[in-house]
Amino acid sequence: MKPIAKAALVFAGYLGAFLAATITFYLCQARAQENPALYSSGMSADGDSVLILGVFAAAAFIPTALGLYFLRPYEKFWKFFSIFSLLLAATGPLAEVLNSSIRNLHSEGPLWELVGFLSLFRIGASLILGPGFILFAVFSPVKSARKLFLIAAGIEAAVFLYVAIHLLVFKSL
Repeated sequence: MKPIAKAALVFAGYLGAFLAATITFYLCQARAQENPALYSSGMSADGDSVLILGVFAAAAFIPTALGLYFLRPYEKFWKFFSIFSLLLAATGPLAEVLNSSIRNLHSEGPLWELVGFLSLFRIGASLILGPGFILFAVFSPVKSARKLFLIAAGIEAAVFLYVAIHLLVFKSL
C-alpha cells in the first residue's frame, strides 16, 4: 500500500472518530432537551466536553493503532517520540505540584488562576496519555523506545493514582 493511501486510511479513521463523538453529543443533547430543568448550563457544558473527548479518544484508538503499525519501519520516529513522551509525562507530576502549591499557598491573581487551570487540564490528560503510551509501547519495534514508553505510562499512572487517592481521602483537588 502506498504511503498516501495509508495516511488517507488513518485520516478516515479519525474522521470516523470525530463523527462518532458528534453523533453521541447530538443524541445526548436531544435527550437533555426533554427536561432542561434537570441540567445546569455550566455543568452540562463541562459534561458535554468530557463526553465528546472520551468518545473521540475511544473511537480514535483504532486509527491510532493503525497509524502506529504503519510507522513501525521508522526507527528514528520511535526513538525521538519515546524521548518526547518521557518529557511530556514528566510534566504530570510538575502540574500536580503546581496545583497543590497554588491551593495550599492561597495564591491569587490571574496568572495563578491560569497556571492552576492549565495544571488541572494537564492532570486530567493523564487519563488519555497513560493508555496512549502503553499503545505506543505495544507497537514500538525499538526495545529502548518501548522501555521509555512504559516508564512514561508508569508516570501517568502514578499521577492518576495520586489524584484519585487524594480525591477519595481528602475530598479536594
